[in-house]
Amino acid sequence: HATADLHKIVDEVVADFRPTAEAMHAELRVDEFAATQVACTPAALTCALSNLIGNAVKYLGDGGHTLKWVVVRAVVHGDVARIEVEDTGPGLPPGAEQRVFEPFQRLSVAKPGIGLGLATVKKIVEAYGGRVGVRSSLGKGSTFWFELPVAPPPPSSASLPRGEGDHE
Repeated sequence: HATADLHKIVDEVVADFRPTAEAMHAELRVDEFAATQVACTPAALTCALSNLIGNAVKYLGDGGHTLKWVVVRAVVHGDVARIEVEDTGPGLPPGAEQRVFEPFQRLSVAKPGIGLGLATVKKIVEAYGGRVGVRSSLGKGSTFWFELPVAPPPPSSASLPRGEGDHE
């Protein structure tokens, strides 16, 4: 089974985009979250996160806020990990929430891109049994999210340090 370390991938992707965010005088931060393994490949998780964080940073300058920030969060509910990328960018026009995940849908012609980023995220996440979505309000920002199954823990005997399971 494919598994990816959420902390490791989030840290790597955030580190990649931090210089861009700093150049825009924007804060890119990660809220603390518990160590979690998700059931997908590290490459798939990196791709999905890079698309969401990259978009959030790219469009920050179009928002009306003086404070520009992107926050990455991960929350685990039972056997599902939900990763959220919230930004203070321009937000989406009403009704665009469904369209943005379709291939070649571009809401901004001013920015480079061919409109495949979010469609790619959707395809990757759904391939691993997850879901994608967005909450957004025009002029205030967006929270793009995806959910992936949490990877099952290794068999319990393997995770115990030697001697700890013995009660002689």
